[in-house]
Amino acid sequence: MTNSRVMMRLGEFGFGVDTASFNRIQTSTKAKWAAVDRIGINPARQGVGWDQTKSIQGVVYPFWRGGRAQIPKMREMVKALQPLLLVDGSGGVHGYWCLEGLNDGEQNFGPGAVAMKWDFSLDLSYYGERAPAK
Repeated sequence: MTNSRVMMRLGEFGFGVDTASFNRIQTSTKAKWAAVDRIGINPARQGVGWDQTKSIQGVVYPFWRGGRAQIPKMREMVKALQPLLLVDGSGGVHGYWCLEGLNDGEQNFGPGAVAMKWDFSLDLSYYGERAPAK
């Protein structure tokens, strides 16, 4: 990471101390088991892989550095339908992730009904270690 105040990058989007700051990352890993029917007894199970998801929750203060364009930028990333490389602030590479959803909420409104605080939650699913073919 070139900027020591960057906490994490998802594609070209930087989460940072001064911009879109996350306060919680939740990871879920689930095994996938296929059922194989057997006569007269319970189905057998065969492990066929796993799936991993992440939820990143945070907050943006639109009038502090990053500005009001941060949440709309996240929304455009969801619509782009492209797996994005996830890299933490220490330079650790976590593979490619699909950005599946964005939930956001504005609060603490000021003059002109402009939000002073903007919460967000991003839902990601694991794509893999390699970049998608182009």
